[in-house]
Amino acid sequence: KKMLAQIYISMDDTYMKYGRPDSARYYNNKGYEMADALQSRDFETLVMNNSANIYYKKNQSDMAILQYRQCLPYAYQTNYTSVVFESNLGLARIFKDKKQMDSAVIYARAAYEVAQRAKANRMLLDACNFLADFYRQSRDADSSIKYLSLSVDIRDSLFDQEKINKIRAMELQETARQQELAQAKAIERKERGENIQYGIIVIGIVTM
Repeated sequence: KKMLAQIYISMDDTYMKYGRPDSARYYNNKGYEMADALQSRDFETLVMNNSANIYYKKNQSDMAILQYRQCLPYAYQTNYTSVVFESNLGLARIFKDKKQMDSAVIYARAAYEVAQRAKANRMLLDACNFLADFYRQSRDADSSIKYLSLSVDIRDSLFDQEKINKIRAMELQETARQQELAQAKAIERKERGENIQYGIIVIGIVTM
């Protein structure tokens, strides 16, 4: 059941990334059924957050707000960092769309603080981009530049880390290749040795 719940939630996320909220809704409902059967607070929290994302994507902002607000207390209680971040930033986006700027900035800063504490650069980048654009629209140039500068630094850091990861992956692949070559040579030497032994035996038999 846990595996099924994880699969349904993953399918939900995947369809959302492909911009297909109706398909995402189907798997979200399946995930909710499994979470309810398991009585799992973590799964229920994640499903509610995903449900809010779907409502937001379908321009049903009031339902999205309701879902985000329902899941946030559970997310804080279980220390579910990614859900706390997504729900806060989701609410910030909705209130920004509604021109309720005071509420938008409160939730955006909450998302930023969560990402900063978790040292989660990808989440931090999303929060900084939102805040930079928010303050640009609010005509607060200093704050906008501050978060834009942070965004650039984080993006550079992520790019550098990706390069390091690619180099490490290449090194691991080369090490694996060398090991395979060494193993193949060892097998070849063994087979050659066995063939020589068989040859000696055959020559001995023929000579006898």
